[in-house]
Amino acid sequence: MYESLDKKKDVESTPKGVRRRFSDFVWLRDTLAKCFPGVLLPPLPPKKLLGNMNEAFIKSRCVKLQIFMERLISRMHFISQSLPFKIFVTKVGEEFKAEKKKLSQFFKTSWTRPEICALYERLFRDRLDIMRPEIPKDPADMVEFMRSFLLETRKHVLALAKHASSAANSLDHIAAESTRMGTTLSSTIGPHETPAKNCNSTEDNTGRENLRDSLGEMRTETEYLRDTYAIVARCAIDEAEDTAAMMEVVCCWDAFRKELDRSKKIYGADVECEKLFVILTRLLFFSEVHLFARRKEPEKGAEGKESARQRDRG
Repeated sequence: MYESLDKKKDVESTPKGVRRRFSDFVWLRDTLAKCFPGVLLPPLPPKKLLGNMNEAFIKSRCVKLQIFMERLISRMHFISQSLPFKIFVTKVGEEFKAEKKKLSQFFKTSWTRPEICALYERLFRDRLDIMRPEIPKDPADMVEFMRSFLLETRKHVLALAKHASSAANSLDHIAAESTRMGTTLSSTIGPHETPAKNCNSTEDNTGRENLRDSLGEMRTETEYLRDTYAIVARCAIDEAEDTAAMMEVVCCWDAFRKELDRSKKIYGADVECEKLFVILTRLLFFSEVHLFARRKEPEKGAEGKESARQRDRG
């Protein structure tokens, strides 16, 4: 998989662009998850379940897909050297379909635990050997805390996105009404050079002009607030998507833990599974997932913190 790229046996690059559907991006991310289990991958934008895909939605999705690709290659250089990524950015038409099918068969038959371990020991040598993150003797409790924290965080940021979006929509309605009111007032004032033409007095006309100007200022402020709430909603949705991606890493670790437990009960020691589980545990406790969850890690008493660290170090 990855070694073939190091030996220059990868697919040839091409300067031409390729057209991709959203489902192709889904395939890329799913395939990378199989290629690099336990590695945090950036999320894709959510699917549009109902309604037509209007121009604004398509434009927004294109921007998010571009961000997805940039995050893939900028934060994890090895991704761009992987076979799934190379196929995605170079193959077209029937050749693209054939390569996807071939790769799917490869994962079913050839992508074994020893190969994954060998790849990770090389890719993450600094994390696994040099910097060795501090890991509890029994990491299950901390991982369960990560899971609960991520679920709770996602629930709150989705609620924030909902409220901010509702506020933005309400303010958009107010801004539109202010515009219509200002237009109506302008039509009753008449030309500026004859301010009293359509009114009984100059004072009345001046009052309408002042009101129109006030409505314009209010509309500007309302639009500013609307845009601010819209930004809050988008940021909250982005964090919810990132949190879901982090949850995938936690679930991957938990799946390997359960598989290891089942293997021990049935066959006894499973060296290959145990080795990969240890690697995934170290990666998890050195990842953004752990750093993110530690913001809410249960506080220990001042006297108990050092003793707890000593127990964890064993």
